[in-house]
Amino acid sequence: MNKHVFTSAPPHRDCRGFSLFEVLITVVVVSIGLLGLAGMQFAGLRASNQAQDHTIASHLAQDVVERIRANQAGAGFYIGANITAGSSATNPNCSGPGGCGPQQMVNFDLFQLWQLIDASGTPVLPNASIDITANAGTNRVTVIWGERGPAQTLVLNY
Repeated sequence: MNKHVFTSAPPHRDCRGFSLFEVLITVVVVSIGLLGLAGMQFAGLRASNQAQDHTIASHLAQDVVERIRANQAGAGFYIGANITAGSSATNPNCSGPGGCGPQQMVNFDLFQLWQLIDASGTPVLPNASIDITANAGTNRVTVIWGERGPAQTLVLNY
């Protein structure tokens, strides 16, 4: 009569599972990867905000040019205008029956633009200023803005 005796061999060292050291290494590697992803998320958000500000500056500059083209009789009065957040402006009342003349319309347009960038309200661009200049026959609208770091500039020739 043959009896088979089965004995179990001790498990190999590699088959016993993970050690705490291996788990620690895994946690460190995963943590570094997640920190990298969070950094990329912040960089993407910052780039998105900068792109939004640039788009708003483009619309603002285009708004200035359209106001100048709409008031051809007063177009020369816009040259040299500098609208800065934090400055003051008065609202010329153009809602009366006679409306506004060309010079009053320029003042009204500049007042409305000042309201868009002034910090006392809700400015569309942080620390913005708008300059309207003429040089060698080229009229130029320059929008400067920036909350942190170097100022951003957009120039539109018309």
